[in-house]
Amino acid sequence: MMYLSTNKQNVVALEPETGKEIWRYTLAPPLNPPNGAHRGVAYWAGDEKDPARIIHATSDGRVIALDAKTGVPIKTFGSNGVVDTRIGYAKPAPEDPLFGCTSPVAIYKDMFYIGQRLQEGGRTGPAGVARAYNLRTGKLVWTFNGLPQAGEPGNETWENDSWKGRGGPSLWTFITIDAERGLVFLPWGQPQWDRANPAEAPGMALFSDAITAHDANTGKLKWFFQTTHHDLWDFDLVAAPMLIDMVRNGKKYPVVIVTTKLGAVFFLDRVTGIPMFGVEERPVPQSDIPNQIVWPTQPFPTKPPILARTDMKREDLANLSPNRGSFARNGSTT
Repeated sequence: MMYLSTNKQNVVALEPETGKEIWRYTLAPPLNPPNGAHRGVAYWAGDEKDPARIIHATSDGRVIALDAKTGVPIKTFGSNGVVDTRIGYAKPAPEDPLFGCTSPVAIYKDMFYIGQRLQEGGRTGPAGVARAYNLRTGKLVWTFNGLPQAGEPGNETWENDSWKGRGGPSLWTFITIDAERGLVFLPWGQPQWDRANPAEAPGMALFSDAITAHDANTGKLKWFFQTTHHDLWDFDLVAAPMLIDMVRNGKKYPVVIVTTKLGAVFFLDRVTGIPMFGVEERPVPQSDIPNQIVWPTQPFPTKPPILARTDMKREDLANLSPNRGSFARNGSTT
């Protein structure tokens, strides 16, 4: 069978050879926002205790468990087949109009892992939290704060107590599981300021723009790697962490690959987080805008080279016609 979700976030099971519809689950209203981003469903194969399930996370924060054969909600999961991930936040999630689950959950054994999309403008709103649930019952197993709270590792990177009352960072893209080692990799987005002036929040701002590695059973933080310090440019991590085995000097290393919007690609040891190639903290241009804080350095991999263009020279400006070329260079057509 083939399973897919529609633009209205209904779930359909099809016969893959013919496209014949086998069953359809229609999502109960209200769905707010009604057409939020959505990237599919997750499949659990089941075992001798429970049949196979489809785990459906919606753009308004619901997680629904469906019998993979029939499409009927699993009544013993959550409340009649539904877990509301909005419950338990420091700020009520309804205060954030964008709160929701926009990517499928990740599954390991009988647990699933989920994050949320959160609004990025302004400052207030729900803080970013990763959560692990029991896949059979829907009960919460562990949480991890992407915005470290008082006394937690990383909280000191929010200087002047600027973590207080702040929303984010989002965890909206795909989570990756290393099933062999029992590790879960979380790619975090930005805290709430999104290209605005974050002068009131000095510091590196962990764990925004970072990948964090955790024990899949307990949530214990194993290591982290931040790809952008004190992000002003919306450089949140958007690609799912990729797992490969790298051979070096005849020895095989388990590696997780993290790709950024800048076009930087970081190869990190899955167990330790240590870069497989060199990473340099290079000085970056500082802003002359009053009160706009730019972190003095940013991490760049020595290998491979940056994949995207990151600079522009005067001779690169458009020259489609004499008038356009003059305007691009001088702000005038004369």
